[in-house]
Amino acid sequence: GEARAEIGRCRKKMTSTAGADASLYPRSWENGASPYDLSVMQFNILAEGLSSPPSHVKTPPFAFKKDSTFGGFTRVPHPEAVFDYELRMWRIIEAIDDVSPCLLALQECDRFPDFFGPTLSSLGYDSHFCPKKVSPSLQFGYFSDGVGLFWKREKFDCKWFRKGQLDAGGAYVIVHLQEKAKPERDILAVTCHLKAKEESALEDRRVTQMAEILSRVQRCLTLSRSQQVVLMGDFNAVPTDVDATKDKDGSVLKEGYHPKLVQSLLAWREPQLHSAFPITGEEVMEWFSTWKWRGDKETKRMIDYIWATGGLKLVSRLKPPPKSAMKDHGLPALGWPSDHLSFVARYSWVHEA
Repeated sequence: GEARAEIGRCRKKMTSTAGADASLYPRSWENGASPYDLSVMQFNILAEGLSSPPSHVKTPPFAFKKDSTFGGFTRVPHPEAVFDYELRMWRIIEAIDDVSPCLLALQECDRFPDFFGPTLSSLGYDSHFCPKKVSPSLQFGYFSDGVGLFWKREKFDCKWFRKGQLDAGGAYVIVHLQEKAKPERDILAVTCHLKAKEESALEDRRVTQMAEILSRVQRCLTLSRSQQVVLMGDFNAVPTDVDATKDKDGSVLKEGYHPKLVQSLLAWREPQLHSAFPITGEEVMEWFSTWKWRGDKETKRMIDYIWATGGLKLVSRLKPPPKSAMKDHGLPALGWPSDHLSFVARYSWVHEA
């Protein structure tokens, strides 16, 4: 009750500060009426340290090496409202609670101990979190961000977990969850945040990071009954079939950048994983997980993913907001609290142990 009341208060305050409607963008489901067993949300929530105002507007909690400039986002209307983190973090909770997924993966999650952990706990979630060993937020004087997995405690028991730093860099969390009502149903839930930037060497590093993640998953599967996996994350890699010189909306990718992370996932067989969202064909054009402007550079691409094993059948997906609602200034915005959309998928079980 208290969390939802605070969500409403912060929405009203953001609307008042901006002098414009701050309701979340409308979104609709594909096959939304279909029955399902499991709902999954993937969400990079944009760390406070990577979106904070200049220090003369808000003093960072720690000493800083670089002064922040609203994360370099240059086309966001009403930045004084959109980037007010005391409001924005509640808008993040609102976007999650709107869907109320059974399973949630967050990246760029900071303020876990004092906010996201306890607030999502009050909404029925248990969780595990792992901060990055070296977070870019620190240079701006803010807390380390990291990755977290959250699950509805009324639905799942956590049997065990693994979390830490990859040898190739980056934090990960793996959790073994068992359904309380049907203990024969268990899944390995996995989240990670792979290295950013469009460079060939960094794409190779992402491939190495993913290979390490999947190797860890293979070892963990020896303890699972159903052998089912759900992998969620910001992989910072576009789908393989996107032209090597342009993204799916026509803007130029960095010269020499050749996407291959998704291809490496498709080639993996133990376990074999399937993307919940289009990675081939014309349908790719309809989906994006991030859309932002920094200066004159527009970035609008799919770099966030949900992958699952074959025992979980994809039932429906949450579509991006309509273009008419989002205008042309990208994200974040009054109607969405991050520079990434949440990706949400619903599954039914087709495999019983």
